[in-house]
Amino acid sequence: MYVLAIFCGMRRGEILGLRWSDCDLENGLIRVQQTLVNVGGKAVMQEPKTRGAIRTIDVPEFALQELKSHYIKQKEIKLQLGQGYEDNDLVVANWTGTPVLPGDVNHDFKIACKFAGIPIIRFHDLRHTHATILLQLGENPKIVSERLGHSDVTITLNTYAHVLPSMQRDLAKNFDQAIKRAKV
Repeated sequence: MYVLAIFCGMRRGEILGLRWSDCDLENGLIRVQQTLVNVGGKAVMQEPKTRGAIRTIDVPEFALQELKSHYIKQKEIKLQLGQGYEDNDLVVANWTGTPVLPGDVNHDFKIACKFAGIPIIRFHDLRHTHATILLQLGENPKIVSERLGHSDVTITLNTYAHVLPSMQRDLAKNFDQAIKRAKV
């Protein structure tokens, strides 16, 4: 869960709804096609809210290796439990294969933060961290917007406006250096 949020910028519901059939581990691609939501204490799959949220994400190498390792571990658990494993083809599932509820993710993440001795943040903040890092690296906001599944680049720009002032300073420095090189 955490790797997909940090390295791919996926939403909690997208991660919980991700199926192995949506993952191309050979080519390092994930296709976001559904989300998992909690309706009356039950896990329900639904289509993403916008067309932009249905997307293909290129998976960074570290995350891809973690996915492959997780796939193998999950297969081993399926073999051990046999008929006791409810195979829903979910990448993130409980030990018995059943869906994980969104509220459980939030609860477990708070515990993980405490255990790691780091400030408690929301699980969704991992997605924000992903986007912020991409923008600070100078990635095109339109591409970042598509990766996050925003319906419009203005959502991305408005959400991450706090990152832009430092990027403006870097831009000015880079422009100065380019002009100085051009004069030589």
